[in-house]
Amino acid sequence: MARAPSTDPAKDAAALLRRLGFATLMLILPLVASFSRRGVVLFLPIGVALLVIASVLDGAYRPLRISADRLTASAGVLAGGFGLAWAAVSLAWTPDLSDATERLLGLFGSVGLGLAAYLSLPDRMRAANLYLIPVGAALAAVAVIVGALAIPSLVDPEAEGQSLYRGLSVIALLTWPALAWLRSRNRDLEAICLVLVIGLATLLGPEPAISAAFASGALAWVLVALSPSVGVIIVGTVLAAIVLLSPLLPFLLSPFAHHLAIGGFPEALAGWKSLVGSAPARLLTGHGFGAFIQARIGYALPVGTPDTLLVQVWYDLGAVGALAAGIALWAGLRGAAYNYVPLLPGVVAAFAAAFALACAGVGSGQAWWPAALVVLVIAFVGAERGQFRTRRPRARDLARV
Repeated sequence: MARAPSTDPAKDAAALLRRLGFATLMLILPLVASFSRRGVVLFLPIGVALLVIASVLDGAYRPLRISADRLTASAGVLAGGFGLAWAAVSLAWTPDLSDATERLLGLFGSVGLGLAAYLSLPDRMRAANLYLIPVGAALAAVAVIVGALAIPSLVDPEAEGQSLYRGLSVIALLTWPALAWLRSRNRDLEAICLVLVIGLATLLGPEPAISAAFASGALAWVLVALSPSVGVIIVGTVLAAIVLLSPLLPFLLSPFAHHLAIGGFPEALAGWKSLVGSAPARLLTGHGFGAFIQARIGYALPVGTPDTLLVQVWYDLGAVGALAAGIALWAGLRGAAYNYVPLLPGVVAAFAAAFALACAGVGSGQAWWPAALVVLVIAFVGAERGQFRTRRPRARDLARV
């Protein structure tokens, strides 16, 4: 049945602005990310501003009290908030206060934009807006394929490959809300085509880390699709364990380093082992937010130290920050099992893919990385609020997850 035309100019303007805002985030941003260094950081606030203005015009956002209650009831959100608070406290002992403060303010800015988008999205999202997620991911993947074939320097890591690397990372993240939305609407053929296009794009990329992250997400999707409860437990346990036990990994894997001589892995293992052993007391509190980046710039890290988020979290925030990150991952996945049931395979796959990219050092210390994660969250929140036509799951089904 056709939607009746609106007679309220404010609602019409809000609908247009909301469409433009979602198109900015899901259509333009992934496309620009592959060819512009500042594309993600530039278009995120533009898209969020349009969403906020739309919500002010028509007042269609979810009541603030309900949104606040849902956020404060989430253990994952509380753990993430504690981690950010600990990062702010750690400024007291960071070696370069001005640089660390600037980076932390940028991180808080990205989180604030994500919160503003979360609060401004309507309780019921129109399907026409949400189809922009797979369309944007597909167009960006096609653009990467065409660019990689037409301009060989784009896939050269030593030349212009970093731009394509960044764009493919954004595409690899948005793949999962796009697939989750298509599957929730029974668009299986379109979902298969999207997987094939994005898979080809990742294979043409300048680094294998993107393909590995894509494969990690696909594996997590399959696990959850086969058994939601078991899949969530397996993925959540593996991710949290890697975060919490990462200082032990170089000591546990050292005897096998000569069997893992791939891509400088032995050197990275030795560097991480040396870093842990040089200041074991600092493993509790860390060196302060931003200290890892400053040490890397000043060549103060042991040779071969891996530039990954795992090492950075432990070096900057210590066991306290790592514990907060591990709890946020575990509790976030468990919360998704209750709040995002129709999209659950996609949510878990996105967790796995983002974690794999972070472990590979993608976006380390760069402003576009937290901004890309914010766009990912917005995509899932929008897709979840577009499920109102589907039947709510029975309580006994949720109890088994």
